[in-house]
Amino acid sequence: MKKLFLTLISCFAFVALLSGCAPKKDSFYKDYKEATNETLFKTLNEKELVDFLEHGTGVLFLSFPQCPWCHTFLPVLEESAKQSNTETIYYFNMFEDRKNNTKLYQTVCGLLEDELDVDSDGNVRIFVPDVTVVKEGKVLYHTNETSMLSSKEISPSDYWSDDTKEAAVTKLTEALKQLH
Repeated sequence: MKKLFLTLISCFAFVALLSGCAPKKDSFYKDYKEATNETLFKTLNEKELVDFLEHGTGVLFLSFPQCPWCHTFLPVLEESAKQSNTETIYYFNMFEDRKNNTKLYQTVCGLLEDELDVDSDGNVRIFVPDVTVVKEGKVLYHTNETSMLSSKEISPSDYWSDDTKEAAVTKLTEALKQLH
């Protein structure tokens, strides 16, 4: 009986150890189930976002799950990362911060002011999907190519023809290569 008990305890300990060692999936993948690379995206918290824009190096994807254009842009991001050997794309969900015009949103708009468009009231605004390539806090490349398009005028899937995807991948890949 004692041997059976020790064997069961050992099995439970082993399972617990294995489950603790398994890599945890980033929260990004809960909202973007169509993402094919399960380790590419890393969600930033507020402090990490600001620090990245001020001092970081890499690529930042600002978006939110309710945006159909953001979802259809994922293949462009993933293919560009693959072609440029980029291991991480940083992600931040801007929905609540933009909706509530939070201090964080205002800070990010200030840091990206030279790259961003203005809304109908003349205010600097983050339109998504928004991709920024940064090296040591300096913006090397920025695109929000589809952010001003309306799904009423053209659907995301119609916009992203093979030629349009290829052109976007080429531009973004070249920008990402500047990081290496």
